Amino acid sequence: LRKMNARSLINTFKNQRITSSSHLSIRNANASSRSSIRNLSLGTPESFTAKINADLVTAMKEQAKGKVSVLRKMKSQIQLQSKEVAGLTEINILKSLLKMVQQAQETQKIMLTNDRKDLAEKEKEIIDVVSEYLPELDKLKDKAMELARQTGATSPKDTKKVIQAIEASGATPLDQIVMKSFLNEFFESLQPKK
Repeated sequence: LRKMNARSLINTFKNQRITSSSHLSIRNANASSRSSIRNLSLGTPESFTAKINADLVTAMKEQAKGKVSVLRKMKSQIQLQSKEVAGLTEINILKSLLKMVQQAQETQKIMLTNDRKDLAEKEKEIIDVVSEYLPELDKLKDKAMELARQTGATSPKDTKKVIQAIEASGATPLDQIVMKSFLNEFFESLQPKK
């Protein structure tokens, strides 16, 4: 009887460990899932600048020279905007960061065309670092392109129609700005290739 009771206690203990382990795995999975969801709010200019400053310190400690350079450019851009724009908002910041990415993408294409892979790599680093602070560009680009196709848009004359579709899509104001930034690329893709 004692042996049976001992076995029963051991089995109960094992089951409790398995159950506890399962719950722990679920909690870890949920935490991982939450951490993988990007926060699409840039916050106030002050809080965003504070985040860049903190990331800049980390990058300097890691001796990530390329990232340090990009973060300094971002910080300078925001400081310049704060002097030029009264009541700077996260929308102003978003537009500025998008412009940085788009300029880097254009320069990267030119560098690759001219077989300057070294310079193209520097532009890629700008794109990668700045994109970390933006809504997920690839997903928003796909969504913008799909909405544009659904409207039957065929030329820049249809821009207003596509913008109305984006605004009615339920996307956040920040996401709408990003999606609208891809419209030129959409209309260019409709042009016959030379």
